[in-house]
Amino acid sequence: MLLVTVTVTRKMFTMMLSVVAFGHRLSSMQVLGVGLVFGGIGTEAAIARREKIAKEEAKRAVKLAKAQ
Repeated sequence: MLLVTVTVTRKMFTMMLSVVAFGHRLSSMQVLGVGLVFGGIGTEAAIARREKIAKEEAKRAVKLAKAQ
């Protein structure tokens, strides 16, 4: 899954660089697509961060329980 995310992100940034550097235009549907891709990547990162935090808190709770 990580490889797919990295590949899609790289391609999207390359496309956005092309728009900025060479003045290419995006249609409204293309802008929507860019928004959906970046929104999906952001959502995926937020979910992964929440899961990581929850996992770390669970580990801390187990350590505290064992220490008592």
